[in-house]
Amino acid sequence: MLNVLIFEPNAGIRNTLKYIFNLKGFNCFFINDINENCENKKFDIVYLGINNKLEIDSINKFNTSEIIVSTDIFAPQLLQSELLILNYNIITKPIYLNKILEIIDRFLDKSNNKNIKVKKPKLSNIQDYQITKKLHEGKFSINYKGRNKNNKKLFIKKLKQTDKNKSLISDFFQEALLDIDSKNTVKIIDFDINNSGIFIIYEYIDGKNLKEIKQIWRYNRKAKQIFWIKITIKLLETLNEIHSKNIYHSDIKPENIIVKFNNKNKIDFNNPNIKLISFGQAIIKESKFIKSNSSFLSVYSPPELILKKNKLINQTSDIYSVGIMLYELLTGEIPFSNCNPLKTIAYQLNKNIPENKKIDKNLFLILQKATYKHVFPKPHTFYNSEQIEKMLILGQEKRYKSVNDFKNNLINYLNNK
Repeated sequence: MLNVLIFEPNAGIRNTLKYIFNLKGFNCFFINDINENCENKKFDIVYLGINNKLEIDSINKFNTSEIIVSTDIFAPQLLQSELLILNYNIITKPIYLNKILEIIDRFLDKSNNKNIKVKKPKLSNIQDYQITKKLHEGKFSINYKGRNKNNKKLFIKKLKQTDKNKSLISDFFQEALLDIDSKNTVKIIDFDINNSGIFIIYEYIDGKNLKEIKQIWRYNRKAKQIFWIKITIKLLETLNEIHSKNIYHSDIKPENIIVKFNNKNKIDFNNPNIKLISFGQAIIKESKFIKSNSSFLSVYSPPELILKKNKLINQTSDIYSVGIMLYELLTGEIPFSNCNPLKTIAYQLNKNIPENKKIDKNLFLILQKATYKHVFPKPHTFYNSEQIEKMLILGQEKRYKSVNDFKNNLINYLNNK
C-alpha cells in the first residue's frame, strides 16, 4: 500500500486531496503542523501546502522520494523563487488539480503501480464558456445552460462554496474525473477551478428527465406501462456497461435519467434513448477508496446504503433502486413513504414492496425479486455490525444476480403481453 503525507491548512483542499489520493490507491496521513516529528517515517509522496519562508526551511526533513509543494498564486515572488531553486514539484492554487494528477501518475508509472482510469481535466478558464440561462438553483449547486466559443450548447454546474457543502467536494470531483465513456451517460467536456467556484461543463442533452415526463404524461395506462418498462430496459443495459468497470451508480432515481428528444424535438415513446447522469455518489470497487457514507440518501436507496455498509454495495444495490423506481413509475406511488423521515427509513429496512392493482402478478414477481430485502426481526439498532451485514447479504443474495437477469425478465414479460 502506498502512503502520502499531507500538510494543508485549508480544509476544503484537504478533502479534495484525500479523495484524489485515495482514488489513486494511497493511504493518506495528515499533519496539522509542518514541524511535527515525521523524520522516522517513510512516505511515497509528501504534499506540503506552504505560505512562508519558515515553512520552506522545514521541507528537507521529510523522508520521501517525491515532494509536492503547493503555494498560493499570490504568494510573495521571493517565496516562489526559492521553491523553484529547490527543484520541487511546484503547483499553485487555485488551479492545481491537473498538475497533481500528472505528478501522481508519473510516480505510479515509475513504481509500476496500476491505478483506476480517471479523466485528465482540461482545467480551462470558465470565461471560455458563456452562461446563457440559469436553469436551477439548489442548496449546494447552480445549474446553467451555456455555450462554448463555437456556439455549441453546454450544461454547466457550479458547486456553491459554503461551509455546509464541504463534504460534497469529493462527490463533485468524482463526477468530473471518472471516465465512464458510454453512449448512454452524459459526457463531461471540461472542468474548472477558480476563485469564483468549482465548475463542471457537460454536453447539453435536449430531453426531459423521468420525473418531468411522469408529471406531464397524457397516454393511457397500458402505453405508460410499456414505455416505463422500455426505459428500464435501456437503463439496465447502461448499468451493465458501468458495472463491468466496477462502478456502482448508487443514486438511481427518476431525476437522474434523461430521455433524449428525437430529431423532431420530441420524445420517441416507441424507441426511447436515455442518458444516465450524476455519478457523484458512485461507489468504485476497483479503487482503494470506499466512501464511509453517502452525501444523500433517497427513497430509492437499498438497505445496505441506508445503513452505511458501503463495502457491501454491488450490482444488486443498483438493481434494488431500479426496481423501486419502476414500481413508482408504474403505480404513481413510492412503496415506502411517510411524513416522518424516521418511519420512512424503518419501512425501507423492514418492509418489502406491497402488491398494487396497477401491477399484474407476473410483473410484480419481477419487481419483488429485484427489490428483495431480508426483514430485520427487531430494529437494526439491536444488532451488532457483523449481524447487520449478514442479514443485508441474505437480502442481496435473493435479488437478481446481474442487471442482465433483471433486463431479460422484463423483455420476456413484454414479449408475452
